[in-house]
Amino acid sequence: MSDEVLVPSLTMSLMGSQTVDPVSAPHWAAGAQGVFNVPKCDNCGYHRWPITHACYHCLSRDWSWDAVPGVGRVFTFTWIDQPTHNTAELQNIAVIELEGTTGEPVRVPGWVVEVDKATLRCDLPVVVDFDIVADGVGVPFWRLA
Repeated sequence: MSDEVLVPSLTMSLMGSQTVDPVSAPHWAAGAQGVFNVPKCDNCGYHRWPITHACYHCLSRDWSWDAVPGVGRVFTFTWIDQPTHNTAELQNIAVIELEGTTGEPVRVPGWVVEVDKATLRCDLPVVVDFDIVADGVGVPFWRLA
């Protein structure tokens, strides 16, 4: 996997791009296989987002990637007038609260496709899908469940 592959920023804003780096590479590689994964503390078992060096619950620095079901609900969203990525389909930024995680709710940024302003709302069930942007690199996005 090339370090020059650009993916959406993993921050909550989704503004701009970042390169695939050694820390985030397993997330993107899992996406290329159709799997959504998040960091999980090896000590207490809490899932979390975003990627951090220490668990917010127990402060352990030991963690690994863990596959989660890839389903959730729209926690919040906003519509944007100027796309943040080079796609005509990206019209919203949403925060998805994942199902099947351990600990406090895990909320991840993304966007929901094939919806309009009248359809997208909070608590709407969604399922993950992936856009393969390079060999071994899958970028997640969300569809109505």
